[in-house]
Amino acid sequence: MTPEQSPPARRRPGRLRRWLLRPFVWGLVLLLAAAFGLYELAQSRFARERALALAVARVSDFLHRPVTIGSAEYSLIPWADVVLRDVRIPGPHPGDPPLATAEMVHVVLPWADLRRRIVRLEQIEAVRPRVHLIFNPDGTSNLPQFGTPGGGPRRFEVRIGHVVVQDGEFELNQRRVQFSLDARAIWGRMTGSGRRLDAMVTAQEVETDLPGARPYRATVSGKGSLLLDGGRFEIAAARVAGPDLSARASGTISWRGGARVDLRFDADGAAAIANRLGYLAEPIGGGFRVADGRVLVDPHSWSYAGTVTSPRVDFREWTVTGLEARLDGHPTGLTIGVARASYGGGSIAGKVSVDTASNSPRGKPVALDLAFREVAVESVLETEKAPLHGLSGAASGRLVYRCNASAALAGSGRAEVKVAARSATLGLPVDGQGTLAIAAGVITSRDIRLTAPQQSATGELAVDLKRRSGR
Repeated sequence: MTPEQSPPARRRPGRLRRWLLRPFVWGLVLLLAAAFGLYELAQSRFARERALALAVARVSDFLHRPVTIGSAEYSLIPWADVVLRDVRIPGPHPGDPPLATAEMVHVVLPWADLRRRIVRLEQIEAVRPRVHLIFNPDGTSNLPQFGTPGGGPRRFEVRIGHVVVQDGEFELNQRRVQFSLDARAIWGRMTGSGRRLDAMVTAQEVETDLPGARPYRATVSGKGSLLLDGGRFEIAAARVAGPDLSARASGTISWRGGARVDLRFDADGAAAIANRLGYLAEPIGGGFRVADGRVLVDPHSWSYAGTVTSPRVDFREWTVTGLEARLDGHPTGLTIGVARASYGGGSIAGKVSVDTASNSPRGKPVALDLAFREVAVESVLETEKAPLHGLSGAASGRLVYRCNASAALAGSGRAEVKVAARSATLGLPVDGQGTLAIAAGVITSRDIRLTAPQQSATGELAVDLKRRSGR
């Protein structure tokens, strides 16, 4: 057999396994080992300390303040889950109160969104945060100088799935407010450069604790501009929509020359919001509108005011129509100056005051000082289910009354009443007048005087309003 006719040499067995499969398998093993090692390193105490130091340095550079964080914990699967404890942002000078503190801040964010320009956070939770803002008369404040060297992006957008604030406290100069917050689906965007920043924000299902009220849930949105050179934030438009209320506002928040808030607003709603907030226990119905509303806050006090109109208000068995009143609120209470209202064919005017600062378990104290004219006697008797059928006429006088919102018929006061009536049964005109004393919901009088043609009489009165009984 010639060399040309000799059979080809046989390949050594296992060459494919040695040169292709084994490197692939060992490479995969080394890759998994490296990934496991990196994960263990990321979870180690050394990595946590380095991550904490890096986070503190970045935040301190951004705020130009030496931020301190007591400890940090995080997990990487399935989301980036970070827990910061004992967070403190100091004031501008040594010895100043801190700008903000928090016992714990918990942040959850998806890994997929870390590389996007839009920051999306799954959840933020803050426990006992304290924010203390100080605005001095010369225009200075304890706010930090935001930004990093070289400038930041012209556009910043953030989306937050859920925000929870537990036992929070906000202090403006010497004014302190306790609050809690639970909000979902928050979106915000800030654009601008230099000393002007334009912002927009929306938040769904925002639940917060109002002063002296039950928690209230609403949707909040707004847009405005932060003018750093002017020392103010201009609110172009803001809207709050919730059960029984829709409100719109615009105005200015300024801090140069002293902190001041000046907002204009109008609102439409249902009177039942007083029940929802816990200000009133007895059911109330009807709608209302607030026009020319204004909120003022300065370093010394705060107030709100507006004109309230309502076509109809139903409270217990009483119905008031054509209501027009002036609303004035302040730190200790709320005053409703009734310019005009119709009841029983007559008119009512006067003042209603509510002590909103009281925390009495019986409800907010309410004081009435109302004058009434030409109110139909038969309407009052029918409303109170009084057994005096066939009596018609008109009553005028003045009522001064105090009660608690949860027990409207158990109050005390007095009333001066004059009545011009006629008995349909006897056909006689009857005039009457007297002073009524009201104590714990019981009306009494010892000087009821009645007159008819060539007749006169005096008598006594005792009626329990709650039991609807008496003599």
